[in-house]
Amino acid sequence: MTTIGPTSLPATGQPVTGAATTAAGDAKTKRAEEKLREAQRAIETLKQTADSARAERKATAKKKVEDLKARLRQLQMFGASPRQIAQLAKELAQAVKAYGAGGGAEAPSPTPASPAATATPAAGAGESPDTAADAPEAGAEDGKAEDASKPADAEEPKTPYETALRAQQEDADRQARRAAASEEDRQFLAEARKLAKELKAAARDAARKAQREDAPDAKDANKAADEAETAVAEAERAVGASDGAAGAMSPGLSLTV
Repeated sequence: MTTIGPTSLPATGQPVTGAATTAAGDAKTKRAEEKLREAQRAIETLKQTADSARAERKATAKKKVEDLKARLRQLQMFGASPRQIAQLAKELAQAVKAYGAGGGAEAPSPTPASPAATATPAAGAGESPDTAADAPEAGAEDGKAEDASKPADAEEPKTPYETALRAQQEDADRQARRAAASEEDRQFLAEARKLAKELKAAARDAARKAQREDAPDAKDANKAADEAETAVAEAERAVGASDGAAGAMSPGLSLTV
């Protein structure tokens, strides 16, 4: 009679199946994490494209305002007509509207669902032992293909703590950029508002010098100056609403993992 020792296990013992199931779950989780990173990179690319377009519109508007300021100074030196002032005011309104259409500071990147939402630790629990045992090999092959497609210097977070720390740092960077952009918006709108008031005063002065305050040109100049001021106010509301939405979408992060 052969005595079975306490440490002997049947060939089909549960520890073997459990190890294979755990390995299969780890492989699924790894693939889910890589898909998450790919989604985040795609979102960031789209966001950078939108940010570039917005920055270009704003830069064009700023350049236009500086040009209008120089043209107004030149016209004031030689005596501006109501029609010339009206033209400047209309161009200012257009530039400010274009700036406001660009929105406020950059919005935070939407964050896709975490790997925990797309893969659970129990993944593969319902699979047969043979299928579970094959899963790690498939995951390893996928991992090799994914690693080959990554830049050589890419360093992905290795632990949940590192992932949370990187996310917090990225959020802090976005907050800093948003604060700088908000200040830039404030300065631009302050300059535009000041120029609109100067154009309004110039329109009245030009009409008075021409002694034609009731003439169509004078009325048109005053109307254009009023519209420029209105455009500035609307741009301030648009930029402010955009900044408020961006702040609401950027909750604080926790490093608790």
